[in-house]
Order: sequence, then structure tokens, then C-alpha cells
Amino acid sequence: MYWVRVELDGCVKTDSINVSYVPGQQVLLGADTSLCSNNILTLSSNVTGTAYIWSNGATTPSIQVNNTGLYWIRVLLNSGCWTTDSINVQFIPVPYFSFGADTALCEFKNLLLTTPVTGASYLWQDNSTASSYLVIGPGLYWLELTKNGCIHRDSLFVTYMAAPVIDLGVDTSICAGSSLLLDATHSNTVSYLWQDASTNPVYTVSSAGLYYAEVTAINGCKKRDSIQVMLIPLPAFSLGNDSVICSANNLVLQTNIIGMLHLWSTGATTNSIIVNSAGLYWVEVDNMGCKKGFCKCIYQTFAGS
Repeated sequence: MYWVRVELDGCVKTDSINVSYVPGQQVLLGADTSLCSNNILTLSSNVTGTAYIWSNGATTPSIQVNNTGLYWIRVLLNSGCWTTDSINVQFIPVPYFSFGADTALCEFKNLLLTTPVTGASYLWQDNSTASSYLVIGPGLYWLELTKNGCIHRDSLFVTYMAAPVIDLGVDTSICAGSSLLLDATHSNTVSYLWQDASTNPVYTVSSAGLYYAEVTAINGCKKRDSIQVMLIPLPAFSLGNDSVICSANNLVLQTNIIGMLHLWSTGATTNSIIVNSAGLYWVEVDNMGCKKGFCKCIYQTFAGS
């Protein structure tokens, strides 16, 4: 009980009041918290009341929030008393990234998987932890990325398509004046592109150089092959004009070429022969498989005629 006594000019007045306290309940929203932005937090009153007022205007016993901010609630208890509490909620951004749609690569092609998110930890499907991954074969590839305690994962399924077949052969040599036919034809190929921008499936080579063809298959895959062609010059020589010799004399036929294979009509393999009888003489000179021949007629006369 509380009372008061007032005295004025000898007059006294007294009054009193009885005050009682109803046992109350305290609404508690819990400690301030942080969670990843891909979550939703449910805030609920822990006490039953006859009215609820939230900071966002809601009037239900609980609300769901997904934005950073200060949230409070006022609850009117059955006793007629109000109780209030507040909580700070922080949503941490999830380290989002995407590999895009599943993809198909051409045979022999690689794909480098990367993410723009830095300062995170990385875990790939094979337990490697680098920030990037080189795909060299078909399969399912995924990355789990963790930053500030928040996790995001994305995956990519990679298949491979067959590349077209092309084989121009090993590097080779051709003789001067001859030609070589390069053939890039293949049944699954839809286009051809040679080093000089020609588009025929075959190409005729008649000079030295590096030649290549790029073929494109029906599935869009491309493949290139090249060949180095060297030109071997033909032997350069002459046996001269047909000759007349006396029967008692000899004539030297020679090519003046050293280091190349020779074959004479006489069976000799030297670079020169001596003849002393009439006839048709020829020689074939071989320069690494490139051959050139000359012939010479010898007319014989009697001595003193």
C-alpha cells in the first residue's frame, strides 16, 4: 500500500492506494544472428498474447524474413501488459556462380572451368582445390564454393563429339616437274579449307611448301592436318650433241656430277665412261629418287677415211 498525507493551514488530508503487480512474461526473439542469403529466417513470439505488432506491420505470432535489418515485436499479453523485443538479422551474400548449360565438346578439345568469385575456398568433384579446372574428357563436373561460411554448388555435364578424320600423310619430297595429289575427302565432312582458302576436297601440289587442310564435320567439329613438301631438283647435265669418232680413237662421255647415282647403257655406274665404238649411249642420273637421262649417238668412221 502507498499513502500520502497533505497538511495545509492546519488542515490535514490523507489518501492511500494499493498497487499490485501481475506476474509478466517477456517476449524473446533470440540473439542477433547472421545467415546465408539463400535462407529464410522465421521469427516467432515465444509467448501467447492477444495482439502482435511487428516492425514490418505484420500482426501474426511469427513472420519470415530474408533481408538484413532490425526486427522488433510488441505482444499484448492476456494480463493487458505489453512486452517488446528486437533482433538484428544479417544476411550474408551466397557466392553465386554458374557454369551454364551442359555442353558437348569436339574431340581433342579442352574446356577451362572458372568462377568469378575470389577469396573463397574451392572443392571440385575430384577433391582438387584450385580456383579453376581443365576438362579433358567427358563426365559430370561440379564445384562447391565456400565464402564467409556460405556454400554454393553448380555442376556441368560434358560430352564429346567425334572429330572428322583427315590424314595428309607424312612429310615428303617430290621431283621438280612432278606433282602430288593431297586428298582430304571423308564421308562425314561437309566443308574443306586449304591454306590458300581453296575449298575442294583435293589439292594438287607442284612446289615446295607447307600445306594444310581444315575439314569440318556434320556435327560442326573441325580438324586440321598439314604436310611439308620439299622439291628435289632434277640432275642438270648434258652429254652434248651426237658425235663422230675415228675407229682408232676413244671418246669420254661424262656428266660432271658428283655424289649422285649413275647408270649407263653399258652398265657402268661412274660419272664418266670411255667409248670407242659406234652406238647409242645413254645415262640416267638419280638425285634422291629424281632421275634424268640423256642419250648420245656415236658414229664411227674408219681411220684415214
